[in-house]
Amino acid sequence: MSSEDWRGKIFAAFRKFDTNGTGKLNRAQFRQVVQALDPNKVLSEGELDRLIQTVDVNRDGMVQVEEYLQWVMRPSRKEPGQTAAMDVD
Repeated sequence: MSSEDWRGKIFAAFRKFDTNGTGKLNRAQFRQVVQALDPNKVLSEGELDRLIQTVDVNRDGMVQVEEYLQWVMRPSRKEPGQTAAMDVD
């Protein structure tokens, strides 16, 4: 699969949770993304806060599509060969 195909699939997943079509995810929508990525992972409020702080580069309290794509695609520091989507520090 090409990187453009992969990016398209990731973008489609974002749109699924962006129910109001703003191109941004609020806290509740982002929690749904995290739960969909790993249904067995339960984040505390503090862990979710830290994760949002990591992803929300422009610090507006929302996760824009580009922030989401960068988060999903960046390499994991904890799991070599994996993406960092579920890295929670």
